[in-house]
Amino acid sequence: MLRGGQRGAPGGGRRGRGEGGAGERRARRGCAAVRVRPPPPPPPPTPPPPRARARGVAPAATAAAAPAANDTAVTDKERQAYQKAFDQLRDLHYGQAITAFRTFLKQYPNGRYSYIAQYWIAEADYAQRDFKQAIIDYGDLIQHYPKNPKVAEAMLKTGYCYYESGQKDAAKKELNQLLQRYPNSTEAGQASNFLQKMRQEGN
Repeated sequence: MLRGGQRGAPGGGRRGRGEGGAGERRARRGCAAVRVRPPPPPPPPTPPPPRARARGVAPAATAAAAPAANDTAVTDKERQAYQKAFDQLRDLHYGQAITAFRTFLKQYPNGRYSYIAQYWIAEADYAQRDFKQAIIDYGDLIQHYPKNPKVAEAMLKTGYCYYESGQKDAAKKELNQLLQRYPNSTEAGQASNFLQKMRQEGN
């Protein structure tokens, strides 16, 4: 889940103020500023959010930037709370974005955009190269929203985070689990390429 080689992630929703617009493109560019040591893998299947590059950030998978104004399943307060958090992310204020999205989740734990808020939290961690926290937050996304369309991407990013943290065995385990669960996904192809790279490195 900003730039960094990935086009985006599964999932999405109705298009809103931020999705697909200048705000989200800017967010992608920002998250792209953090690049993992190994060459960034090919883009995943859906639109993008934050993704780490060398010094900066860039969301890697996209999501509904904001609930559509005519989405009757979303209240005005929920929409405004989500937009407030996304605005911080769009402006590359990652710490503030994480705080705002966490507040959003406390207020709307089962809301229309709860899973995507959790996704952006993990992506902001990743963009800042806080790999330890990113592993936790991607894990929460997988555990609490197991049917959301970003699980494969979360598993891929978790593998990358383990690799960046020096936990090579954990990285291989996570990526191999991704291959077993989502063998035909774009993320599986990326995981396979990354595992090959690790083998070439002697890991």
